[in-house]
Amino acid sequence: MAGISPDDPLGSLSDDELVERAQERTAEGRIPLAAWEAWVVLYERHKKRTINNILHFLGDSHLYTVAADLTDSTFTKALDALPKKRPGPFRAWINAIARNETRRWFGEKATSLQAYIDWQEAHELPAETLGWVFLVGGKLEQPV
Repeated sequence: MAGISPDDPLGSLSDDELVERAQERTAEGRIPLAAWEAWVVLYERHKKRTINNILHFLGDSHLYTVAADLTDSTFTKALDALPKKRPGPFRAWINAIARNETRRWFGEKATSLQAYIDWQEAHELPAETLGWVFLVGGKLEQPV
């Protein structure tokens, strides 16, 4: 979808109104078409800002592909959690999920990076071979 047309009646709704529509489920727990349409408007409205926020959390603008993947993961988790969303700004809620997804990604990378560092040290390889990030005292940092 290239974006929401200004003529689209859903595009004129507030985030709160869209969330209310997107929260609808059938008796079987399925998402009706009207709810999907509202969700698509929310996604289109907040996707770019979410990618930019994740790039900020990552601290490296060259990780756009990672940020796009984390954005997809963020919106998937948000859709699953949407029926339980409490009142409040959608933007803050989606940003909190994005931050948590980014932390999860860093946690997974930290675990694999620590294993690589342990292997690297056992084989007495220079630290430069690690790439764009390395662990210092358990914290991910970019090389200088």
